[in-house]
Amino acid sequence: MLSNDFYVDDLPSGTSTIEDAIKVQQEISSLLQTAGFTLRQWASNHSTFLDNIPRELQETQQTLSLDNEDGVTTLGLLWNPTNDQLQVKNTTTQVQPTNSTASTKRKVLATTASILDPLGLLNPAVIAYKIFLQKLWQDKLQWDELLPAHLQQEWNHLLQTIPKL
Repeated sequence: MLSNDFYVDDLPSGTSTIEDAIKVQQEISSLLQTAGFTLRQWASNHSTFLDNIPRELQETQQTLSLDNEDGVTTLGLLWNPTNDQLQVKNTTTQVQPTNSTASTKRKVLATTASILDPLGLLNPAVIAYKIFLQKLWQDKLQWDELLPAHLQQEWNHLLQTIPKL
């Protein structure tokens, strides 16, 4: 589990039974404690598991919504322990596309790069934004040059799809 399930400092993992989960948590915590590491921010969709972990080592936020900046985050995603769902945090809410929005290659790149998806779960959808950015390179647009009308219209359409991801 140490070599396969850790991703930087997150351990998104699971077991088939609550008893196995408690055993794994105790073993991993004990092993890492020998090296001076204390695992914190434990979260679970099962209250019995959390009952075996001291309060100060538990994640404090247990309920989430996509509009909430706080919550249980793992791998750049929001995790809702209640219904055991991963959710993408929309960091592009400040971008409200309108027909009058003037964009540049720089803004397109910034918006595309702001879609945090370290697991690649959104790759099938995000590829459309990357292909659009490739068009801007092929058209040899400068970083701060306004998009031509037909590209601006296409970008506005793409911007409207970001919250639906």
